[in-house]
Amino acid sequence: MLSKWIGWLAVIKGEVREALHKRVGVDSIVFVRTEANCKTRKMRELGAGEDSPENIKKSATDWFDLVPGSSKSDLARFICNW
Repeated sequence: MLSKWIGWLAVIKGEVREALHKRVGVDSIVFVRTEANCKTRKMRELGAGEDSPENIKKSATDWFDLVPGSSKSDLARFICNW
């Protein structure tokens, strides 16, 4: 699945940054809201929805370690300026 970022939105709680990004797949477009902890280098998803950011359903995950080379790792590196 291809991934396209549509920008990071806010700096909250010091080193925690929130992002909204768009993933364009073969048969769907998914918008995902995430938080990245720039200090601990962990991330969590806050929710996802198809076709529009307005369709994002809140469903926060636990914080997880980033996998080097993954799209989530690339996103965190971008919004945290690592």
